[in-house]
Amino acid sequence: MLRIFVFTVFFILTSLISGQISHGGRPLMMDAGKTLKGVDSYAYSDRKSVVSFQPPSKEYVQNELMNNRKGRPLRFAYPNFVELTPDNSGITTVLEDGRLYWQLRIKSSGAYSLNVVFDRFQLQPGDSLFIYNPSGSYVLGALTTENNKKWGGLATAPIPGDEIIIEWMGNKIGKDAAKLKIGAVNHDFLNVFNVFSSKVGDFGDSGPCHTDLTCFDNDAYLQNGRSVCQVIVNGTEYCSGTLLNNTNNDGTPYVLTAGHCLGSNISPESVVFIFNYEVPQCQTFVEGSKIQSISGSDLRAFADQLDFALLEISEYPPDYFRTYYSGWDLTSSPSGVVHSVHHPYGDVKKVAVSSEAPIEASYTATSRFGNTFLDDSHWKVAEWADGTTEPGSSGAGLFLNNGAFIGSLSGGAATCSNPVNDYFIRLNKIWDHLPEDTARVDVWLNPSGEGLTSLSGYDPAGTDMMRVSHFPDNGTPEVQEITGEDGLWTGPNSLNITDVAEKFGEFISGEIYGVFLVPGKNYVAGDGEVDIKIWSGLDKPELLLGGKNNVEIDGGADKELLVLFDQPVFFFGAFLCRLFQ
Repeated sequence: MLRIFVFTVFFILTSLISGQISHGGRPLMMDAGKTLKGVDSYAYSDRKSVVSFQPPSKEYVQNELMNNRKGRPLRFAYPNFVELTPDNSGITTVLEDGRLYWQLRIKSSGAYSLNVVFDRFQLQPGDSLFIYNPSGSYVLGALTTENNKKWGGLATAPIPGDEIIIEWMGNKIGKDAAKLKIGAVNHDFLNVFNVFSSKVGDFGDSGPCHTDLTCFDNDAYLQNGRSVCQVIVNGTEYCSGTLLNNTNNDGTPYVLTAGHCLGSNISPESVVFIFNYEVPQCQTFVEGSKIQSISGSDLRAFADQLDFALLEISEYPPDYFRTYYSGWDLTSSPSGVVHSVHHPYGDVKKVAVSSEAPIEASYTATSRFGNTFLDDSHWKVAEWADGTTEPGSSGAGLFLNNGAFIGSLSGGAATCSNPVNDYFIRLNKIWDHLPEDTARVDVWLNPSGEGLTSLSGYDPAGTDMMRVSHFPDNGTPEVQEITGEDGLWTGPNSLNITDVAEKFGEFISGEIYGVFLVPGKNYVAGDGEVDIKIWSGLDKPELLLGGKNNVEIDGGADKELLVLFDQPVFFFGAFLCRLFQ
């Protein structure tokens, strides 16, 4: 059966974002008009409903800016270490149906985004937890028992803005029930969400020499790109990583990144992996969706002097992530063009290309633990012909022209102005150079023990899961200005348009998981809601098949937004994707 995402360029304002493998639903406060109605509230007088933090000092930020360089992860947030629980913070109420409700608002003045790390996160059946910004335009959740981790905590992806709301609903909290304790609130000082920021850590922040992944028509580049992810460590630092195949071809989610990305306080359980952060269809001014994330991992192999870490993600990426598991090659004599797919300065995926093969070399640098790297353990890329690497690219893969992975970025001197001398730890060196199982990758990537020296990639969804769009690959969308003080979101006031639709008639049957939308910019109107519906029909809507109601809209612009349906929508024959208010 064909399973698809619909991509359409509706230049309107729309967003309801679900991340971190969420499980549907809406926060109570959004449905209740952001006020609690008809409940018996017993907020404690000795605790605050809003927990506030001051921004980090200018000296701290300046010092981190100076230290952001290749060879260490890109630090973007300042950690506030806390112990926040329903017993000491927030407001607790009893709902009309008898369930308990806990709400905590967290504000950190001047933060561009916030993320939290739960030292304890154990939900019970029937519990749900949401984290969202006050406008409701960015929602993480519902998190349920399916998000419980073996280590007992949870790290979350960043949410834009300097204030977030945490909302839990369940039957019981405390001993033998839901357990919640926030251990860190991380204040983003580098602006990981603001479009075209002049700082670092976000869309448009990497150097001018980079080419976006989706601007290439090379199948190997695009396929490798689906295996590349952002790696966020402890909610404060960025790196890049690559999802690799193993000889069982079973989709075990092994991500290889640089060892120095984990820092000196190794805590793989707090790592967050973000997939598919890229511009859509080479629309270089449109920021891609950043919400397909998974939290937590186990450390399978690590060697400080070889600067690598192999992590197994805590959950299998769902099919709608469309992840690809890159193949690999243990070659000691690569030839031809090589490339790297990475997230420089936390930006969308870029590609660096070298027209010459790398050579074996020693990288004279030191690890995060102060150790020197082993001699003759790296590939040296003498010069990039297209693009380069930057802070945030650490851990990025180096690939042969056929797409096979051969190494992971440790560091180097390359910049846009001087794209020379980058160093990648060699896969054939970390394969089995050290005797301990915990310091070699062959144990995990070759569990069958076969004498293979190369392996093809693995595509679990294959052609059954597609992202489709009628927008031409070489098209240039334009936003037309609509004037007027009042009117409808979906069209100019004079035409009184209330809905728009797009027909898809090229498929026999399948399931639709969600819709990507790209907004224009609104200068006048406030927040609102729209509905997204899937209808059967050849020339007009005939039978309603499903969709999503009350999708929150706000003043965002030029960002690709993913609206996931609570349940996949089945279709047979032509269908229309319709958006209206």
